[in-house]
Amino acid sequence: MDQRLEINSHHVVGDDIVKNDVLKTGLKTACPHGIHLSILTAHGAARRINSGKYVGQTVLLLVKNPGVLRQLVNFDVKLPEINVGNMSTKPHSCQVAKSVAVLDKDVEDFEYLDQKGCHIYHQMVPSEPKEDFMEMIK
Repeated sequence: MDQRLEINSHHVVGDDIVKNDVLKTGLKTACPHGIHLSILTAHGAARRINSGKYVGQTVLLLVKNPGVLRQLVNFDVKLPEINVGNMSTKPHSCQVAKSVAVLDKDVEDFEYLDQKGCHIYHQMVPSEPKEDFMEMIK
């Protein structure tokens, strides 16, 4: 069954993204009409989320790598579910799914997130079943 959440806000989180004006412009241009977009550092995103500003809303967090999610968890952000989407192949990465390649550091970060109680899965499109991501990286 195709279950879609109504997303109220997109947060692109990453200290490096905040400093890149070209990337920020591209992200703003690509954001669907009617969806609020915030481009934030990990600390800034954590401050907003922990303030209670988004209670009752669905916020989609987009990050480049699991290290950013680890930062958010360390700032006391609760991440009950993490969907690992596209992670491009890089030198020294290991392919674990058609569109997901992880580095050793990524695996460490995912293990940390798993230990902190985050449910981590892989699902590229809603019509596909969710796969346990921690099983994929063993």
